[in-house]
Order: sequence, then structure tokens, then C-alpha cells
Amino acid sequence: MKYIAIIPARAGSKRIKNKNIIKLNNKKLIDYTIDAAVKCKKIYKTIVSTNIKKLLKRKNSKKIIYLKRSEFLSKDNTTTEKVILNVVKKNLKIFYKSNIVILQATSPLRNSFDIKKSIKKFENENYDS
Repeated sequence: MKYIAIIPARAGSKRIKNKNIIKLNNKKLIDYTIDAAVKCKKIYKTIVSTNIKKLLKRKNSKKIIYLKRSEFLSKDNTTTEKVILNVVKKNLKIFYKSNIVILQATSPLRNSFDIKKSIKKFENENYDS
């Protein structure tokens, strides 16, 4: 099975300004999630859906795509589901016969082993989602 990670990360947090790109132990919060996804051998591509200009300036690579999120999908009341559907719609070809792993940028303690373990459970238990 193929897996694609989607990391939704928007600017505009009300409680903690720029929370997804603040530094935690000299590393941006979102980079913990990106690194975990890239290190997980089960994930072949990671898509960061964002409206954060600093992230959109990063170069895409074979494993990571920085996808510009519209302002319409960057509001406080926008659901994660709407963001995921938008990402899939824009990149339909790469999602063919792939499963999606949603990773929140605000979980820096989750690592590639945790992701791999979750995928293994998904496969072993025959879950549909």
C-alpha cells in the first residue's frame, strides 16, 4: 500500500501567533512533523497545505510538496476535511491507489516510528479509515 501524508498548516492562529512556525528547541514546530513524515519509509510523499508565506518559499522536492492554500480554506471555521478534499482534488493523479495520513503540525512529539506503528495497525486491523 502507498501512503501520502497531508499536513494542514495555516497562518492566523488566534491564541498563539504564528504557532506552526514558532521555534521549539531551535526548530520550527511544523518541521518536527515534516521530518517525521519524510523519515517514515511507508510514506512516499508529504503535502503541506498552507497559506504561510515562509513555508511557501521553500522548494518542493521529490518527497515534499508545499501547496498554496486559498484564503477561503484558511479561515477559523474551515474544517480539516475541506482542506484534505481540496488537496486531493488538486493532486488527483498522485492519490490514485494511495491512502492518506493526516498529520497535525502541532504534535511535535510524534515521530516516524509512531506513524509507522499507526499505519501497521491500520493495515493489520483492516480498517477502512
